[in-house]
Amino acid sequence: MYASYAALIYLAVCVNAVLAKIKNIFQEEESIRQNRESKNFRKAFSEPVLSEPMFSEGEIKAKPYRSLPEKPDHLSDQPKPPASMQSNKIQVLHSVFDQSAELNE
Repeated sequence: MYASYAALIYLAVCVNAVLAKIKNIFQEEESIRQNRESKNFRKAFSEPVLSEPMFSEGEIKAKPYRSLPEKPDHLSDQPKPPASMQSNKIQVLHSVFDQSAELNE
C-alpha cells in the first residue's frame, strides 16, 4: 500500500518537473520572439540595408512609360468627322439616359 502511494508521489514530482521545464522553454521562446520583433521594429525606422543587385547594370534596359499609345502618322492626315455627327452621338446618349430615368420613376 505504501509502495503505491510512494509511486504516485514520485510520479507527481516527475510530472511537475517536466511541466516546469516545458514552461521555461515556452518563456524563453516568447522572449526570443519579442526581441526579434523589437529589433525588426527598430530596423523599420533605420536606414535600409541594400543588398547586391541580382542583375548587372548592362542587363537591365528600361522602357519609357507611355500613358497612351502613339498615333500612327497616316491617321493624323484623315479629316475629323463633322461636328453634327459628334453632337448626334451625345443626343442619343442623353435620350437613353432620359428613357432609363422615366422607367425608374
